[in-house]
Order: sequence, then C-alpha cells, then structure tokens
Amino acid sequence: MGAVSGVALVVIPIVLVQIAPEALSQLQAIYSAIIVALCLLPTFLYLQISPRPPFPLMPLVGLFHAIAYGLPMFYTYTTVIVGLHSVSDETLLLVIGALVSMYFGYYLLPKALGQIATPLRLPAEQNKSRTMTALWILLGIHLFLLAIPSVVKAVGLDQFAVSSAYPAWGMLLIWTLRGYLTAGEKFVAWGVVMPIELLYRFTSGLLANVMIWALFFTIVYWIERRRLPWVTLVCGAVIFVPLNEAKVEFRAQTWFSGLHSGAGLVEKAQLFADLAWRAATDPVATGDDSFRTDSQVYRATQTIFLDNIIRMTPSQVPYWNGATYTSIVYKLIPRLFWPDKPTETLGVEFSRRYGLRGTEDATTSINVPWLVEMYANFGTFGVLVGTTLVGFMFAFLDIKFNSYRLSLLELMVGISILFDLFYQESNFSLMVGSKILLTVAFRLFFTMVLQDRKSTRKLSVRTEAHSTASP
Repeated sequence: MGAVSGVALVVIPIVLVQIAPEALSQLQAIYSAIIVALCLLPTFLYLQISPRPPFPLMPLVGLFHAIAYGLPMFYTYTTVIVGLHSVSDETLLLVIGALVSMYFGYYLLPKALGQIATPLRLPAEQNKSRTMTALWILLGIHLFLLAIPSVVKAVGLDQFAVSSAYPAWGMLLIWTLRGYLTAGEKFVAWGVVMPIELLYRFTSGLLANVMIWALFFTIVYWIERRRLPWVTLVCGAVIFVPLNEAKVEFRAQTWFSGLHSGAGLVEKAQLFADLAWRAATDPVATGDDSFRTDSQVYRATQTIFLDNIIRMTPSQVPYWNGATYTSIVYKLIPRLFWPDKPTETLGVEFSRRYGLRGTEDATTSINVPWLVEMYANFGTFGVLVGTTLVGFMFAFLDIKFNSYRLSLLELMVGISILFDLFYQESNFSLMVGSKILLTVAFRLFFTMVLQDRKSTRKLSVRTEAHSTASP
C-alpha cells in the first residue's frame, strides 16, 4: 500500500493539472494540485511508518482539506465554477502554507512530547463480564439521554449524550470480530440496541449524524483488521444517495411546525423511507437533481468561502483579534454548575458581520472552518501560527489517545474523543472545547465501575493470539 500511495502522491496532481477546467489559470491549477499533493502526503507517511498510530488521524485531516480546499478547484459543477473565477492566488498559497505549517507542528516539533505527554490511563479492565456491564451501562445512559433532548440541552450534556456510546460500540465491534461475544450478547447489541440508535439518528433528519457514526465503525474496523469494509461502504453509499435527496422534504415535514412534526420515531422513519424510495424510483418528483447536487458540492467547498473572508478582512470587517476563541475558557465549566453559561453563537454573529444572511434574518448560522476562523482573527500570521499549533496539538493527542501502548478500552475511549477532530468545518472552541470535559466524564465513569477490583490482565489492542476464544 505504501508504494501505491507513493505513486498516487505523484500521479494524481499531474493528472489534475492536465484536466483542470478552463476557468482556472495555469498557476491556479498548479497551486491547487500542490494542495492535493500535500493533502495526500500524510497518507503516504502513515503507511511508511511502523508501528503507526492505530487511528489514521493525519491522513483523515489531509482528506478533509483535499475535499474542502484542493479538489474543489477542479470541479465542473456550475455553482463552483462561478466562484473559481474570483479565487486569488493568495488564497491558494495561504492554504499551502497552512498545510506545511500544520505538518511542521505535527511531524517535526513534538520530539520532546514523550517527556510531557503520557497516554490515557483508565482503571485496569476486569474480566469480560465486568467490562461488558460497563458497556451496557454506557449504552443505556446514551439511549436515555437521547430520549430527553430538552433536558440534555438545558444541563449542557449534548456532547456526552452523543459521544457516550462510542467506547461501547467500539468494544462491541472488536469483540464481535474476535468472536468473544455470545449469541445473546450479539443479539442485544446488533439486533436491539443498534436499530434503536439508527432510528434516533435517521429520524433527526441530520444525515451527518449517521455518517459520523458510520465513520467511527469504519475506523474501528480498520484498527482491528487493517483493511476497509469495502462492500459495506459501497452499500452504504448506495443507500445514502436517495436518503440525501429526500432529506430536504423530510425536514420540511418533520421539523418545527411541519405536517409530521409531532410524529413518533417509527412513523418518521417510515416517512423518510417512503421519501427516499420515491427519490430512488422517481427522480423527477423530487425536483431539480442537478441544482441540488451543485448546492451540496458548493457547501463542502471551503476555498471560495476562505477567499471571500480574505478579501473582506480587515478592509470591510475588522480582525476579531482572538474573540472567537475566548468561549473555550467557559467551555470547561459544565452548564450543570453554571445554568446561565453563555451559548456559543459564533455562526450567527459571523454571518451577520460578513453579510451572509438577510437583514431581517436573525437566526441563520453558518459553520466557520478552522482556517477561516484563524484568518478572521489574525490574518495570514494567525493561519500560519495557528496551524502549527494545531499540528502540535494533534501530535500530543496521538500520544494521549491513539497508541498501541493503550489497552483496548483506553484506545476506544481515546478514539471516541479524538476521531471527529479531523473534520474541521466548525469553529475551534465548538469542536475542541468539550473534549476536556468528555475525557473527565469517561475517566470518572470507568473509575467508578472498574476500580474496585484488581485486574487479572489487560485487554490489549492486539492480543497475542486472535484465536483465543474469550478474554
């Protein structure tokens, strides 16, 4: 795989330059191809090292930036092509500089991290029965919190409600692959709890909830088998297409004061399935497919967004001078102890300052990606320094949460905390601020459940022999 990735690192950028749309100048095509090459570099490096981190964090960071900043310059979708004419060379060079700075922070700076960073440590796992009890409790807490969303939001347990089940699902998947679960345990996990989880996620109307969940399972499968479940991924992609086409109509009928806003989960699921089936079998009935596809591609394209912010800052909108990062301080205080803690509304304020919503629209919020946020605060200097610090932070987090020095349970907890940070589409404090509290919550939970017995042995990430029938 290392050789294949090395060839791809060279061939893909060359091919992209050759097939670049006419809207791009030759220099823009070259800069954009360099961005794609830099985004592929972490995958190449990841496949060369041994032992490598179990979770491919930096390769996924590179993939995100390729999709958000590099590849869009080569798209031929109408809505993207219109914006390509205005993207400046300065913007593309800034993205190149940001990637180089991030890699500098990740690969070259952290030589001394081994002295100051220690891996996550939880109480030693007990026998399978003891650990399984902890996993069932986590799943139970998760489903209970999903059932009372208004209470969860009021006390600020949103992040824990979403993330609490990930360590349990990771452990259950690996134990299933290793043959450690009984038939009854498999039935409860995959035949009862998983359908309930899917029901909640699908009927929210937010397919990103399902995609993130599926990504977690894919990562855990990769960690265990060192290959991707291609058949499952292809089937999932086929199912996703009609669901994505149907989601707008589904939201219109189930959100706010929609016709089915008061429907139960099963009824909403049936409605979503019916709308998706209609989208798959009668595309004309669902509207202009090409327009919808163009709009979705444009939403994933951050290059044009970044370019607009560079043009407007500080000539029309003053630098924020770090104001968007101050909320990370009070993120460390649970709302349970501070009921009047301010709610983070950067997306609303950002759209107002930059004129991204109508004058009478007081609610529209937008995602503010990390690079955009860095530039809005401190300009080019902020992007280069900020991405260097982000790279250093990722190196620290790899040691803390993503190492074969961790037990299996510690790794699943670590991946649960870490895995969504590659998707840097929302502002920094929104994504990172809750991670400390989440870490503390997991430590407290497993300390209470597991600390009172001595460990007979740790359930390692890689057992000495996968053929063992039970832990």
